[in-house]
Amino acid sequence: MHVVNRVHDDPLAEQRLQHMLATLKPRDVIDIDDDGLQRLVHDSGGTHGHELRTGSYHRRGTPVIIFNAFRHDEQDLAAARKAHPALDTSMLLGQGAITARAGYYQHGPDWCQCQPAKEFHSIYGCLHACDYCHVENFLNIMLDLEWLAGAVTRAFVENPGQQLYKYDNQTDQICFEPEYGASELFVDLFSRQPDKYLLLYTKSDNVDHLLGLDHRGHTIINWSLSPRTQSTLVEKNTPPTGRRIAAMRKCQDAGYRVRVRFSPIIPLAGWRDEYGAMIDDLYTTIAPDVVTLDVIGFMSPTQMKAALDTSLFDRHALSLLDAQARLDRQKWGKHVFPHAYRKQIYEHVIGEIRKHAPGQIVSICNETFDMWEAIAPLLGDNANPERFTCCCGPNSVPGARLP
Repeated sequence: MHVVNRVHDDPLAEQRLQHMLATLKPRDVIDIDDDGLQRLVHDSGGTHGHELRTGSYHRRGTPVIIFNAFRHDEQDLAAARKAHPALDTSMLLGQGAITARAGYYQHGPDWCQCQPAKEFHSIYGCLHACDYCHVENFLNIMLDLEWLAGAVTRAFVENPGQQLYKYDNQTDQICFEPEYGASELFVDLFSRQPDKYLLLYTKSDNVDHLLGLDHRGHTIINWSLSPRTQSTLVEKNTPPTGRRIAAMRKCQDAGYRVRVRFSPIIPLAGWRDEYGAMIDDLYTTIAPDVVTLDVIGFMSPTQMKAALDTSLFDRHALSLLDAQARLDRQKWGKHVFPHAYRKQIYEHVIGEIRKHAPGQIVSICNETFDMWEAIAPLLGDNANPERFTCCCGPNSVPGARLP
């Protein structure tokens, strides 16, 4: 394990470091500066800017662990960027505590709709090894969480219209608890805000540390959920479907709002039956307030074939993927599978949901305006792509119906 030397400058970060090391009991702990960090990242495979996916380099063990801290001074950060441009990614230089996601995304030929919002982060990298994931082969863990809490509090003032803040889509933070202490810190912070809500984003079932926290209804827990084959063979090192649903029930019983993303939806062999069975289990166990659907994308057909075991795919889906790969377009959009096939997927999955919950709020994620129009009857009063309720929308708070 490696510790970037600026961690030692913050007493609370140092205290958190020692607490985590006492649990991890590493054989070696090596202090490094930015030069050492650059060598370490290079030796672990470097940064690849989303070009490689976890399934492409077949990660199986624990990634390289880096304990780090945010840079609090913009001039210091600018100098570090100039000296070490290769580290200006993945929070390695202590940047990226709060980021902004855009509203419209243009991905090649596709215009896809999202909702602009600020998000905050404290880890880059993951203990899971989902074949489709873009994170690199290291864990960069920021330890000065109290400073981050101050930055988030300032963001409340700077963005008064935003009510919901997602934490975190660059990792699965609750895997590191309770030793990390981020859940307790941020659940408490948001519990004291009259109109702000925390969204924890996870695949994990490590939820016992959350159950006794006084969240006061201001923390929402959002699971990424997938059927049996995907959760076991594609999303490696993750709890399978049933354990995730059981964790949802624990949190719902503790008073948390639970949301679910079917994300990414990968059309594996038997996907229709597996989604039906998963949705049956979900709705006999919990009552999610929002469900979002997202068909796998954000990579080219060639990347997808390199990262995923396509022998698991539905035959028709694989034929479509092969056809798209043969086109060899210079730039691909978010979507690999064509509109008509994605529409079939949405129709089937939403149909299964409606069997159990006719009034369920359902949204689609990063989809084209053509798709919003095509499945509008299935979305009911949540069919306006300019203003809709989804799992992580900046104003998608409990009780809100945005259209």
